[in-house]
Amino acid sequence: MNKNKILLADDDAALRRLLCEQLTPHGYELEEAENGAEAIEKLQKTEYNLLLLDITMPVLTGWDVLQFISEKGLTCPVIMLTGMGSLYNVVKSARDGADEYITKPYDVNDLLCAIQRVLKKPKSLTDI
Repeated sequence: MNKNKILLADDDAALRRLLCEQLTPHGYELEEAENGAEAIEKLQKTEYNLLLLDITMPVLTGWDVLQFISEKGLTCPVIMLTGMGSLYNVVKSARDGADEYITKPYDVNDLLCAIQRVLKKPKSLTDI
């Protein structure tokens, strides 16, 4: 599997397009989901190295997707990418299994650094 395969789940089509334009030149292959249900459907069919996940989406929320990942024991790391910057959301994201939390609007360099950090983390003790 390409070690740079990212699933981007966000209901904002313009933001998805912008992120694809910003991340593709850095060697990342992005697939898009416009809501939580579509993200779960794609996670069931394809293995991703990373999930960029918005919290507030129609059909199923980012919280629902995090719960699905946890219940299914998936090892896909998650960066929450949301406009809802609150201490509650930061703590809930970490508690529910997200690896990073970035607020919108974001600086692309901060996002790239977060992606690199998360992709370098070992998935399990056997990866150390």
